[in-house]
Amino acid sequence: MGGEEALATASDLIYGDRSGDYGPAREDFAASGEIWTAIMRRKGLLVPGALIDPHTVALCMVGIKLSREAYKPKADNRIDGSGYLALAGDVLSEPA
Repeated sequence: MGGEEALATASDLIYGDRSGDYGPAREDFAASGEIWTAIMRRKGLLVPGALIDPHTVALCMVGIKLSREAYKPKADNRIDGSGYLALAGDVLSEPA
């Protein structure tokens, strides 16, 4: 799968099925950030008062897809990675 097809597929997913399945990205990533924050605090890896925000969640999800792609290239990694990066931009452009 080429880049143009991967981007089109990612767009269809993030603005279609996945949005309906998981709700708005900002809300979904905020909930994930709260969970990740609690885990990191519990393990002593996050300074008191620090929060993992929705934008950071999106970036970390891109990181997961990059790691997987480096291990074993697969269209799913490229599709999801580009989708998460697009959602990172959406999260930054939406009011909190």
